[in-house]
Amino acid sequence: MEFQRSINLRASEVKNTVVIMSTAYPVDSYIARDFFTSLLNQSNKKFDILVVNDGYEGFHELKEEYKALNIIELPGISNIAKNRELLINTARLHYELGIFCDFDDVADCNRVEAAVSESDNADIIVNDLDIYSGERVIYPGFFQGELKHGQKLSYQDIKEKNYFGLSNTSVNLKKLFPVNFPEELKIVDWYFYSILLHKGLTAQFTNSTKTLYRQDGEHLANLLENSREQFQNELEVKKKHYSLLSSALPNLKNEFENFLSRLNEIDLKQFDMLSREVMCSERESHAWWSMIQTGEII
Repeated sequence: MEFQRSINLRASEVKNTVVIMSTAYPVDSYIARDFFTSLLNQSNKKFDILVVNDGYEGFHELKEEYKALNIIELPGISNIAKNRELLINTARLHYELGIFCDFDDVADCNRVEAAVSESDNADIIVNDLDIYSGERVIYPGFFQGELKHGQKLSYQDIKEKNYFGLSNTSVNLKKLFPVNFPEELKIVDWYFYSILLHKGLTAQFTNSTKTLYRQDGEHLANLLENSREQFQNELEVKKKHYSLLSSALPNLKNEFENFLSRLNEIDLKQFDMLSREVMCSERESHAWWSMIQTGEII
């Protein structure tokens, strides 16, 4: 299938100025229903739902089951970055406010209401997470230990870790430029928001709403696990992240090359020492990709 960078929707499809944005992929049917049920139960119901379908079979049946929602389906192409590129580029053509929510997560009942009401405060709103596994919340208010309600966030806050996910952010789509993500990009959210913040978009944290974030062994970005495998995973993720950003933000190339140099200094012996230290303690920072800080590498 030839990739389309954006799709012009029919005027009859677009019913609101606010859109919830997601990518569907193969999950158990109850997970998909949890997602759509949480959207059906929103206190503010003036939104459309734009979904890139990357392999979820039975999506038509879901649309029929949740026909009270205006669900617009776009075809996916089995590439993480290019699916999100299509989602963002299509949304910015037709909507004013975009609210991201992962297909395997659940939106708090006031998620849309909070995103709309706080959209005048900043270009990007970052909301808190309740981490849950199975049917139980195992870590409520995950970011509140280090972020305060109303706190402004900048690029400096996410140089070595990330609070901005594609399940807990909303963004002023009118401030966006067309995106063209590298095909090899896996951690789209960190890359995307690093560029937006560097280009001057403003951001603010809120605890007035939550995303119920499903945490299990399938997540590439595990917020809770301290293991050798997760340490090694983060090391490789950060190397790729800084390498790609050095091309996207050439004026910061020296900074990213410095990060890469420090990460590349971790030989096998250092790796074992650092990973043991991390595994024997709780993470100092509650954020994605926060196990390894380059300042700790000597």
